[in-house]
Amino acid sequence: RTSINGLDVIAGVFEAQEFSIPATEDTYIYGTNTGTTYGTENELIVKGTSKSSFELWFGSDSTHRRTFIKFDISQLVDEKITAGAAYLTLQCTDVENNELSTPLEIKTTSASWSESNATYKNLKTASATKIATVTVAGKGIVSVDITDYINECIQKGTKTLNLVIDGT
Repeated sequence: RTSINGLDVIAGVFEAQEFSIPATEDTYIYGTNTGTTYGTENELIVKGTSKSSFELWFGSDSTHRRTFIKFDISQLVDEKITAGAAYLTLQCTDVENNELSTPLEIKTTSASWSESNATYKNLKTASATKIATVTVAGKGIVSVDITDYINECIQKGTKTLNLVIDGT
């Protein structure tokens, strides 16, 4: 299970400033309960698409879970990050089967969703483009540098960062 602390930004034109941007919405989708929403849950869960022989045989992806997170980055629109960096910070609170390392892909998506309507059924095939990879090595905090992607968003005038965290 992965908890999202937020987007940590160190930015500034003349002087580096450090601040965090909390998620405005977050949820996960779960292949077993394809019509259920999880937007009110306290934890976000990511589980990869590695399939057992049973799942491969029957074409099931019931264990797959993807996390969706939105950040309002409108305060960054006029200021490219040149004197610092932007990090997505994740806190891992549980690791299944005591795995020592779990790779996660950080992706961006243009899929439309909200905490109240995001389900596996309507987001299973949402297209997403990988922007970073991070390995979670047990419980604890991990950060991944997404400065280049944030700067692309700033150049385009994007005000909402719409991310997907997916297991591999």
